[in-house]
Amino acid sequence: MPHLSEKEVKNARRIMRLLDARLRKHIDADYLQDLLKQIASTMELLIANQSELPERSRLDSLYDVTKAIGTSLDLDTVLEQVMDACIRLTGAEHGFLMLLSDDGEPELKVARQFDQTSLSPDEVQYSRTIVNYAIDHAESVLTSNAVEDPRFSGQSSIVDLSLRSIMSIPLLVRGGVIGAVYVENQGSAGLFSNDDLTFLETLAGQAAVAIDNAKLFSVTGAELTHRIDQLRELRRIDQKLSGLVDFDEAGMALLEIACRLANATCACLGQIASKGEPIRSVLTYYVDGATLDVAEFEDLGATYPPLKHIWDTGKVELFSDGEGEQLLGLPLIVNEKTFAIIVLKGCAEHQITEDQRDMLVRLASRAAITLENARLYAGIKEADRAKSEFVGIVAHDLKSPMSSIRGYAELLNMRRHELDAESIERYSQHIIGTIDHMTAIVSDLSDISRIESGLFYFEPTTVVIDELVESARNTVMPEIKAREHEWIVEVGENLPNVQADFYRLLQVLNNLISNAYKYTPNGGKITLSVQKQGDKLEFAVSDTGIGMDTSQLANIGKRFWRASDKYTRSQPGTGLGLTITQLIIRQMGDQLRVESEPGKGSRFSFCLPITVRTSSLSES
Repeated sequence: MPHLSEKEVKNARRIMRLLDARLRKHIDADYLQDLLKQIASTMELLIANQSELPERSRLDSLYDVTKAIGTSLDLDTVLEQVMDACIRLTGAEHGFLMLLSDDGEPELKVARQFDQTSLSPDEVQYSRTIVNYAIDHAESVLTSNAVEDPRFSGQSSIVDLSLRSIMSIPLLVRGGVIGAVYVENQGSAGLFSNDDLTFLETLAGQAAVAIDNAKLFSVTGAELTHRIDQLRELRRIDQKLSGLVDFDEAGMALLEIACRLANATCACLGQIASKGEPIRSVLTYYVDGATLDVAEFEDLGATYPPLKHIWDTGKVELFSDGEGEQLLGLPLIVNEKTFAIIVLKGCAEHQITEDQRDMLVRLASRAAITLENARLYAGIKEADRAKSEFVGIVAHDLKSPMSSIRGYAELLNMRRHELDAESIERYSQHIIGTIDHMTAIVSDLSDISRIESGLFYFEPTTVVIDELVESARNTVMPEIKAREHEWIVEVGENLPNVQADFYRLLQVLNNLISNAYKYTPNGGKITLSVQKQGDKLEFAVSDTGIGMDTSQLANIGKRFWRASDKYTRSQPGTGLGLTITQLIIRQMGDQLRVESEPGKGSRFSFCLPITVRTSSLSES
């Protein structure tokens, strides 16, 4: 049997193209007869070669091919290797390989011809009907003459392209179809046999595995590269945040990084000052002049209601504002407790993706500790500053009266024979008053010491409210008169007596009234109110003084803390009075409540049960 050379195959292909061109213009019977004889001769040689090819040789070829397509993990290389192998083993003229897209549609990946070259786009012609049939039914298709096959003869692509010998095999892997291979010979019928189909199915099985491996490697490689980039980014973030110990600086750096990772336009950091308080904005960050409808210390929970749920659950959530714009709530958690929350506001062009969300969660877990350490460091610095200031205040408040005592004592000593009784009485009262002031300072220090050691006890007695109010009045009236304040007492009628430590209760009222008259400019109003509320008595002290803003209210009761404004600093005090007051009220079974507005004054109140339980502070 003569051997069919590559030149003869190319010549047959050229003759078929000439035949097609002649048919489109006009039919020359003699010329057509000559061309058909040449094609018939070539096809006889092709069929004879295939029928004479030893089965062993085809198996060897299949083995060599499957080895070759498994040597690369580059997807494009594997696809070309598979298609060339399919054409070579079947003797096809053209071959096409399709893979399913994410939406399940077959996409052409490779279009090759028998000489291992790629078809140009205008040469790509195949039956999509047959490809879809193979994929949809997960079933191989063999047709010896597609134009006469009842399954496909009605399809326009089959008729228009005059398709004849076709095989299409689904690519199956892990129980699913990932695509299909398609080989054809357009001009001749009966070129493919069942043996060809069997070999192509075997090759397609191996090819599907090789293609799937290449795809997985491509995806895995991309994901690995992405994860490595993420880890590098997180490392850079760690290095940037680790050197920051100032809370505001660390917080602003965190917000800037979060905005960049999420392509967000703005962000804010919210915190809860104390139990029961709302989530308030403490820091805000804007990108390129963007704005966030959140003011400093604003109640974020009221502006964005989902934040309360995010804070309580500690879970990241996407939500929308009133205008439908996407936001993300990112809790910062330390020791399984939320201590702050980041609110990120995106924009219409850059919605926050799941990948960005995952990166932000990683950022939060790393940054939370840094931010918490910065917060603790700020607290330590503030406590240290407050203690230093306290030592200075105490030193001044003790040194000044001692100098005064010394001065009056020396004056009495030097002029004891010249002074009359009235002058001696006056100087003596100055000395006694100064000693009383020093005693108050030492008493505060003593109270703090006993509170910290847990040795603060009550001595309950029967307290008559009128006597208590009168005692408080006698104590504070000198200062109230000196400052020209109006003193108002509002005591309900027939108030019951209560069981309480008279002097501790008086200490609380004196502390509150003292704060009221000190932080009210001269000529204000100071009001002491005692009213019955059910089975309790409400004690309240209100003033028309300078008042406090939200940030100052958050610091009420902190030891050694005093507001930093000029007027507050001009008044005497140690920053311990309200701390002691809060602890005593807590010992009585209630909490100190404060209502205040800058420029309008403040109101301090607490409720005392008519029957008071007594215990030590350490038990509380």
